[in-house]
Amino acid sequence: MQILVPFDFSENAVRALDQALVIAQHSGATVDVLHITNQAVMKEYPAEWHYDKPNLNSLEERVQNQIRARVEQLSGTELVSVKITVKESVFISGGVISHMLHTRADLLLMGTHGMSARMEKILGSNTSSIINHALFPVMAIPSKWKAIRIKTIVAAVELTNLNKLAETLKSWAKKLGAHLKVVEFSIVPEVELSDTYVGDTGIPAADISIVKSDPDLSLAKNITQYTASFHDAVCAMFVHERTFFEKIFDSSISEKVSGMINIPLLALPAGKN
Repeated sequence: MQILVPFDFSENAVRALDQALVIAQHSGATVDVLHITNQAVMKEYPAEWHYDKPNLNSLEERVQNQIRARVEQLSGTELVSVKITVKESVFISGGVISHMLHTRADLLLMGTHGMSARMEKILGSNTSSIINHALFPVMAIPSKWKAIRIKTIVAAVELTNLNKLAETLKSWAKKLGAHLKVVEFSIVPEVELSDTYVGDTGIPAADISIVKSDPDLSLAKNITQYTASFHDAVCAMFVHERTFFEKIFDSSISEKVSGMINIPLLALPAGKN
């Protein structure tokens, strides 16, 4: 497995890098750290760097120093294979997407600081926007998260769709070395349970359940509330590609969850591994 981590030296990026290193430590994955620079990005560099034009070699050295510092902080990650890429791109999100597709990485891992401004979503310059593209798997790391071995995947799905989603979920459980727990949220779980046909998914019945949701809360808030008790897990959700106007006027459930949840969100393109 190959994990791509966009890195801009921010706290969000450091959290994402830490979690990528821990995942790689336990799964044997490789980590590709990508730094994209342009005139706008350079304005955010510390003044003591004295950057007036891109110096890719120097930036690569700074990224390497950051990686070395994080490896020293995280026990056991010194054996993880890490590749560094520094390049120029006018649009950050476009550069990330292009690199992800070009390298055919399995997972894009990014930090998030919660719900972002509407204009940022329109421009596609943050984690939630890339999730909405639904082009590839994205793991969003929330603020205050400390890197830890992922032991459980809590998959929030509609059980009527589980037959076609099961192989993807089992594949990710294997990649992360995690136990899979599938849940559906329903106001009337007893009725849903009697009418739902799970079929032969290969997922033990004990790991499939219907959770009673609070009708006064949105689905995103119900998911956030339910996962609050999990501390070494990720929440998996499936994402469908959305139109430009849908992205502007109606945030997807997964996008909303990524801005609320306290554990990482694993956003998976519908129907893809």
